[in-house]
Amino acid sequence: MKKAAFLASAAIAALIGSDALAADMAVKAPPPPVAPIPPGPWVGWYAGGNIGGSWGRARSDFAISGLGTSVATSDSLSPDGVVGGGQLGYNWQVDPNWLIGVETDIQASGEKASTTRFDTVDGEGVTTNYDAKIEWFGTVRGRVGYVFDRRILLYATAGLAYGRVSISGTSTDTVTLASTAFSNAGVNSGWTVGGGIEGVAWDPRWTWKVEYLYLDLGTLDATVLSGLITTHSTTKFTDQVVRGGLNFHF
Repeated sequence: MKKAAFLASAAIAALIGSDALAADMAVKAPPPPVAPIPPGPWVGWYAGGNIGGSWGRARSDFAISGLGTSVATSDSLSPDGVVGGGQLGYNWQVDPNWLIGVETDIQASGEKASTTRFDTVDGEGVTTNYDAKIEWFGTVRGRVGYVFDRRILLYATAGLAYGRVSISGTSTDTVTLASTAFSNAGVNSGWTVGGGIEGVAWDPRWTWKVEYLYLDLGTLDATVLSGLITTHSTTKFTDQVVRGGLNFHF
C-alpha cells in the first residue's frame, strides 16, 4: 500500500510539474515581429502657405562711353523685404524613414533697393539714380528627407527658380543737364538650393515648416543715353529666403 501511494504521489507531482513547465514556456515565448513604422502624415498630397523675409543681391556691371573714351565699373545693391505665398507638393515613402518628394511654390515679393552713383567720361560727369527689384518668384523643386520618430522631417531641396526682376532710374549728364529715364524688367529663370525642417502640429494632418532657399535669377540688361554719354548695365540677381509656413496633408 505504501508503495502504491508513493507511485501515485510521484505521478501527480510529475503531472503538476509538466503543466508548470508548459505554462512557463508559454510566458517565455518570443514576441511577435515589430511592425514597420507607419508613414504618419508625410505620404501623399499637401498644400499650404508661408511668409518670411529675404535679402538679395543685384550686382551691376556698367559700360559707360562718351565721344572718345569709355570706362567699365560695377556696383551692388542689396534688395530686401517681406515675401509670402503658397506651396503644393507630393511625397513618396521609400522606406520607413526616408521620403522623396516634389514641391512647387509661388511668392509675392517686396524686395527692392536703390542708390545713386557718379561716373566721369571725356571730362563729363553722369549721375545715375536707379532701383533694383525682385517683384515675385517661384520654384519647382525635388525634396529628399529623413523622418525622426514619425514627427520631424529634415530635408534638402533643389530645382528650378524663376521670377520677375526689374531695374529702373534716371541718368543725368552734368554738362548738358540732359536727364533720361530708363527701365527694363523681365521674367528670368535660374536655379535654387536649400533645406528645411518640418514637424507635426496640433493635428496629424497639419505640419509646420521652416525653410531656407538660395536663388539665382539670372541677369537683366538696360541702356540709357544722357547727352553725349551712353550707359549700359548688366545686372545679376541672386536671393536668399528664410520663411515659415503651414501645410495641410490630404
